[in-house]
Amino acid sequence: MTEIVIEAHRRKIPIDHPDGSVTPEKLSFVTWKKVFETEITDTSTEYVIDGLDGDKDKIYKIVFYGYLAPTSPDNYLVVIPNGVSASFSNLEHYASYDGSTTGHGYRLLDLDGFLLSRTGWGSATKAIAIGYLNAETGLERIWRAISHTWVYGKASNAQVVYDYGCFWNDSSTKITSLKIYASAGFNGKIMLFGLSR
Repeated sequence: MTEIVIEAHRRKIPIDHPDGSVTPEKLSFVTWKKVFETEITDTSTEYVIDGLDGDKDKIYKIVFYGYLAPTSPDNYLVVIPNGVSASFSNLEHYASYDGSTTGHGYRLLDLDGFLLSRTGWGSATKAIAIGYLNAETGLERIWRAISHTWVYGKASNAQVVYDYGCFWNDSSTKITSLKIYASAGFNGKIMLFGLSR
């Protein structure tokens, strides 16, 4: 019996990719591929990611980590497909702590784009946010995002957790760019991913 086990271990088992390379096309599951990455060091009101192909990438995942400048009432960080001029109705749910009391609620915000993050109480804010966008033509563009903010301009331990949803009912225009915009300015790291296949 021992000899049979040893012989089984000695045999070469054929694999799907004998050259040893693993690519997204060879995997049986979908992965994310990085499409774009930058770090904005100077506070800016907008940054445009050009040269995109929403039909090829299918779904976009955008990651932001950085600073949102203070303004009253709030500084909204939005993602605008193709730089269109339209009103996007964003549904927001939040849980907050202002340094002494907690709160929660929801609201509808009509903005220039898909809401990715925002300041709290109009104060200086650090945020990490992830947003997902269905980018393929022929389907409505549905947006989903989450953001956690540290509102150090309000209090040393103030924070808000945001949950956003939105849609853009233009299903025929190919997405070729995404504009990241905040009226009072932002800086930090932006990464964009698309589906691998």
